[in-house]
Amino acid sequence: MPLLGAALFTLGLIPRQIAAALYCVNELIHKKHNVSVLMYHIVCPAKYRRAVFSGVVNAKLKEACDEIQKRYEITFLEIGTDDDHVHFLVQGAPTYSPKQLVQVLAR
Repeated sequence: MPLLGAALFTLGLIPRQIAAALYCVNELIHKKHNVSVLMYHIVCPAKYRRAVFSGVVNAKLKEACDEIQKRYEITFLEIGTDDDHVHFLVQGAPTYSPKQLVQVLAR
């Protein structure tokens, strides 16, 4: 893990997976006047926390995320599902706010 990721993990501010993903990311987003690495950890629970995420739903979810990647300037670094919620580790351009990223995922 890089120094920042290891420090944040040690302090308990981020989970180990995100700290490891910080190490794996070497792709910077280059724009006209800036260079950035913006990553968001988004958790989306199922309605009433019901256990609905199975293998079939997981495959469809990853297909939908591939389509979103093609359409928007968003990269999905990690997609993790549990029985009742989904974790997204998303890298986006600074032109999108976190609210806009969640709206894109909700569509």
